[in-house]
Amino acid sequence: MRPGAGGIQQGEGESGVRDAAIAGYERSRAHDAAVQAAREDALTGLGNRRAFDEWIADTALSGGEVCVVLVDVDRLKVLNDTYGHAVGDDVLKRVAELIRTNTRSGDRAARVGGDEFAIVLASPDPVEAQLVMDRLQLAARVVSLQPRVEQAGIGLSMGLATSSEGLTSEALYAVADARMYEDKRRRSGAVA
Repeated sequence: MRPGAGGIQQGEGESGVRDAAIAGYERSRAHDAAVQAAREDALTGLGNRRAFDEWIADTALSGGEVCVVLVDVDRLKVLNDTYGHAVGDDVLKRVAELIRTNTRSGDRAARVGGDEFAIVLASPDPVEAQLVMDRLQLAARVVSLQPRVEQAGIGLSMGLATSSEGLTSEALYAVADARMYEDKRRRSGAVA
């Protein structure tokens, strides 16, 4: 048999077309999964730093305003060193879930570092951003950790930056990061 159009052997008929379609579909699904994995944090299911950077760049290109909240988990290193990394991973998953349940559907969240998360809020209103931050703080304080952990709740330090302050998309992260560390210093007993 000679190759026909599209690489299908003449005489193969419907089964050859079906097999080629299935193979194409499987390649497409594998590609989609790889693209998603490249932009998703495997532990938390949130976006990763690449996704965050793309969201900020897309907003800048569209000329839209944006509000960025950075969230740092206080004393995660102490939890890891005292109780093991499984407890630390559990805390990170719980913070991710707190972020999911305390933000709106148009907001986007990513884990951008070991114990750092970023939220890109759909509204550039700093008052709304403060409400999101307050909800996260309250929810984190009452989280139950594993029974052997002698700590109640999760401490979070946060920083906010908005493009309405005249900040470029490149400066948003740096300003929010500096403000997050100011918050960490203000909070009693917060350790990086």
